[in-house]
Amino acid sequence: MFIVMQLESKFNMMWSGILYILPIIGFFYWNNLLWCYLFGILTISCFFLGCLIVMLINIALSPKHQTGATAMKTIAEMDAFHNLLMKGYVIKATNTKKYVKYPLVFTRMVDGALQNLLDLVFQDFVGLWLDELAFNSEQIINNMKQDIWGAIQTLHDRLSKVDHTKLVVCSIVNKITFHFEKIRIAQTASAQGDDPVFILSTHLMSPTAELDYLKKVSELYILLLLPPCYSLAPMKYLLREILACKILKPAIDLITNPDYINQKILSYIDQQQLAEAMHRKTYEYAESFEDFIRMIKSSKDLEVLKHIRYNIVTEIMQATTIQY
Repeated sequence: MFIVMQLESKFNMMWSGILYILPIIGFFYWNNLLWCYLFGILTISCFFLGCLIVMLINIALSPKHQTGATAMKTIAEMDAFHNLLMKGYVIKATNTKKYVKYPLVFTRMVDGALQNLLDLVFQDFVGLWLDELAFNSEQIINNMKQDIWGAIQTLHDRLSKVDHTKLVVCSIVNKITFHFEKIRIAQTASAQGDDPVFILSTHLMSPTAELDYLKKVSELYILLLLPPCYSLAPMKYLLREILACKILKPAIDLITNPDYINQKILSYIDQQQLAEAMHRKTYEYAESFEDFIRMIKSSKDLEVLKHIRYNIVTEIMQATTIQY
């Protein structure tokens, strides 16, 4: 009985829809607008049908919902794939640090001091930020050290071709003489009551002119001493700014500061006085050889022991020279 009632209700709804649609069709047909009606119905139907098809395609192509275990499995697979790709590039922690042997330029002692200086400079000023930006930064730093060492070697080769006698006797003496002459002219003008005018070079007229001159010097250094790969426009301009603004300009300002020069002179004098005092102290309390040995064994100051060793070696060399 219930099924019969449902069928009757649906049948009634269908006839009601037909009764509503027939007058509308008749109206459009009577006014020759039946095709417009059909076109509107088809347009609306295509719109809804297209949206439905897009939704079905999106649902069919979208990945299935992943649970926590499935997500962890996917992450593990991605990590394994990443490790597989980077297998040949990851630096092994167990590998010992390779020692880079540089060609001899000056002497072993001077070259060793320069290499230690390069190591400290790259460690304090380059390695701090390069480790966070680059992969395998140690290899990059070693390559940069080799390039800098090649530049030092090229500079040494160029300086070896200079006539040192002419450089010292003519060029340096003339520059120093001209410098003191300008100082004398300024002092004479100041003694006469006039404002002292110190004659400066063109590139020292202003801080901007000095910085431009240092940039040109840095650019020549890059072109003549460093490998050709550093002469490319972006790299050349970057190195030029670093050399001029962060290295040469602060270094020149520091070594031309009178207070800095005076402090270094006073520091040298204090070191010489301390060395002489330690030299005298070494023999003041050693009346015999046994006391001298006892003083060495009881001393815990490394600097004192170094000075004692230096004095002993010096006296042995002097005695050997006198004998021969």
